Amino acid sequence: MKDKISGIYYAGRDQIFVKKETDSLWYGITLKSALEGWEKGKIRLKIQKTKEGHLELFEFYPNGVLSYQNNITINDGRIRRTFWNKANRYFFQINHEQNFNYKSVNKNFDYIGIKTLSRTRNLMKEAEAFYEKNLKNLRKENLIVDLRNNGGGATKQAAPF
Repeated sequence: MKDKISGIYYAGRDQIFVKKETDSLWYGITLKSALEGWEKGKIRLKIQKTKEGHLELFEFYPNGVLSYQNNITINDGRIRRTFWNKANRYFFQINHEQNFNYKSVNKNFDYIGIKTLSRTRNLMKEAEAFYEKNLKNLRKENLIVDLRNNGGGATKQAAPF
């Protein structure tokens, strides 16, 4: 019988290979990533079957954060409660190309998209330059702050808001 969990999974532009190690352990190994810190071959996640037969997920982030979810389900080629899926379908609406985006949507709305809040020196400098250039443009009654597909990071990077 073929293993239903193992295979190639996608989340936006990121790709992992979930490989069965034992009857109760799988590793998600990075194949490619648009995120800083995820080189090919790095372990990105671990799925483990508990004594009770439930699945639990440990997902690693490049900033050192470890996310834990218990009682996950994997069906229809998708790891539920995550973006990882075998069909390469986005379960979110945007994958920012730039780390920081600004645009005037209309006369009532401005838009800021933030791809990541990781706190590296380069990203902090990029954030400072972005805010210096764009904060003065935020004069409309409404502001959309788009954090979709943002893995989190340092809230200090958002302090200028």
